[in-house]
Amino acid sequence: MPSPGPATTDEKRLGVTREYFHAERTADRRGRARWLVTAVDPAQGFRIGESVLVRLTLRAARRLDHLIIEDPRPAGFEVDDLLPVGAEHPWDAHAEARDTRAVFFLTGVGEGDTVLEYLVRPEMAGSLVALPATAGAMYDPDLVARTGEQVMKVSGR
Repeated sequence: MPSPGPATTDEKRLGVTREYFHAERTADRRGRARWLVTAVDPAQGFRIGESVLVRLTLRAARRLDHLIIEDPRPAGFEVDDLLPVGAEHPWDAHAEARDTRAVFFLTGVGEGDTVLEYLVRPEMAGSLVALPATAGAMYDPDLVARTGEQVMKVSGR
């Protein structure tokens, strides 16, 4: 299957970005779950078995209804939790873990940024590829935004 191509650059109506972070579960002063995230050093990458937080940021120029976000699971990674407690995601988000990707359905997003976070875990070492994530309107096939591909380094424990 050929690569879907580069990230979209026409963000007039909808844009999407994807970031990966080291994640550590903590709690706030009231004991509620939170995720402490730290940036990834490209030279170090990730370690097998650690928690990795994926942050998808949707940028809408105006309110958009009925969106679908598909994020292919990076090779060698497994999904840990699609809507983890303490991570950021819209209250109306519905999520499904499929064989090759995580899929999110949103009733709507308002103008500006909407953040959706979930957890994955690397299961094998190497230089692993994450294909582009896509976001679009379920009932408007012309409204599609895409991230670029990302290559991640994963080392043994």
